[in-house]
Amino acid sequence: MRAAVERLGLPNPRWAAVSEAADLVDFGKSAGWPVVLKTPRGGYDGKGVRIIHDAAGAAAAADWFTGGPLLAEEKVPFTRELSALVARTPGGSAHPWPVVHSIQVEGVCDEVIAPAQELDPDVAAAAQDAALRLAAELGVTGVMAVELFETPDAEPDSLSTNWPCGRTTPDTGPWTVPSPASLNSIFGLSWTCRWGPRTSWGPSSS
Repeated sequence: MRAAVERLGLPNPRWAAVSEAADLVDFGKSAGWPVVLKTPRGGYDGKGVRIIHDAAGAAAAADWFTGGPLLAEEKVPFTRELSALVARTPGGSAHPWPVVHSIQVEGVCDEVIAPAQELDPDVAAAAQDAALRLAAELGVTGVMAVELFETPDAEPDSLSTNWPCGRTTPDTGPWTVPSPASLNSIFGLSWTCRWGPRTSWGPSSS
């Protein structure tokens, strides 16, 4: 995913693939401590993410490398986490929902404020554009949420991607239907299979 963000020229923290603790130490020295260590697959809601503060911390994380290369990322200072949710059909038609603000408690999404309050319209548009472009680049079919960090200067080019969640009902998605979250899965299936969009459930059409 980081490579896709980089190809698109979207805001990206410094990152590197690391295969052992020594690689992580080299990255930490280059990017500056602390850094974030992530599993490239299966990590979400506080799982598969570890903050590494120094070389000793990198050595202590050696057991994380048993499953293959990991991602090391620059730790980004941010004011809040945003989520841009998009739906995309197999034919490439895609539409965004309003950008939301997600509140994390111990790394797990606890509350979603929709739409995000006091969000500069240009920042919101940049977040939606990033999500749409990334969904197209990855060939997504269905619903995807791209999590982004809003940094202190809150300029459109100050957003930084965290990671995408390519599930039918990501944590920041159930608010999009005024009924049980299971209906979000029904919408995702009906819209992407071209059974016809339920306009009261889905994103606005353009």
